[in-house]
Amino acid sequence: MRPFITIALTAVLAITFASCNNHSSQSSQPSLERQYIVWSDIDTDIQQIVMDEVDARIKINQADWACAIVLNERGKGITGYEVYDSTTTHYHLTDKQAIGTLFMPFSLLMTSATSFVDSSFAVPVHKKGWCPWGNREIVDSHPRDTILRVRDIIATSSYQGAGRALLASTWLRGNGVKNFKHYLNKLGCDSNQFCQWSEFASITGTDVITTPEHITLLYHCLTHGLFPEEWHVESSGVLEGLHDCVWNNDLGTASVTKCGDDIIYDRAQSDKVAIMGKTGTVTIDKNPHKHVISFVGIFPEEKPQYTCLVMFGNPKGVYSAGVDCGGTVRRIAERIMTK
Repeated sequence: MRPFITIALTAVLAITFASCNNHSSQSSQPSLERQYIVWSDIDTDIQQIVMDEVDARIKINQADWACAIVLNERGKGITGYEVYDSTTTHYHLTDKQAIGTLFMPFSLLMTSATSFVDSSFAVPVHKKGWCPWGNREIVDSHPRDTILRVRDIIATSSYQGAGRALLASTWLRGNGVKNFKHYLNKLGCDSNQFCQWSEFASITGTDVITTPEHITLLYHCLTHGLFPEEWHVESSGVLEGLHDCVWNNDLGTASVTKCGDDIIYDRAQSDKVAIMGKTGTVTIDKNPHKHVISFVGIFPEEKPQYTCLVMFGNPKGVYSAGVDCGGTVRRIAERIMTK
């Protein structure tokens, strides 16, 4: 099988940084520093759109840092932007970090490449949780008693669903974690092993680390048909999951949803441009409680021209990957497609 890393490295070389420059702007948070990344294919109009929308959202969620990146249809970076509080721990576009459920589609894709898991495969999940190892209970962030297919697991970011699907895979039996890390290397990623549930964290991708620019590149490759045929992308149900994440109003974490009597529109779903993508959430520190939230959007869905990542570190108050990141990507996409 042709190593996927060859594709990844070729594309990475195509979006290597040319230089970095500081960009100063007015902000209600004077401690925040801003940096925009200059590539050979820089699009200054899109650069300004990204800066406007990320700045506007960070004023609301009061995150310690944020980053954004846009790739064009050739996989080349046309804008990159970083905002961070220099007094706190923050990451840059080229720093490896935990990416959480943003990696879940690739975890499930590995099973499609090597075993019987495909779009028709389904597993049960429970509101009360699941204990695959002794008394360590796995509870989904959107708990329910139901049966989930691969596309549903992605749409809901179900830890239970991903864990059950991966453990059911024939290639994981025996040397499961070792096999998983082998495929991580093929994708150009690594395992951080920061999670106390190292087995579960490894097979679901919860402790996978990579750079923001690289995970954006992987989504570009996935949605532009650049994975080798052996990965069975078309039959895996993964692409359908990226669609449902935005467009399934019953399951999608970036879709229009109802919370009590309130309908939450401020997510990735748009009536101006069709977007598919995936939300990501990962805990980076339990005490004090800190999270990284993210969304990768690909648009227009039918004929992708852009891949856009927005990521916020340690947002304050009430926050959501679907709203903070998905909504920001939506506004960026709408402005890009109508400019």
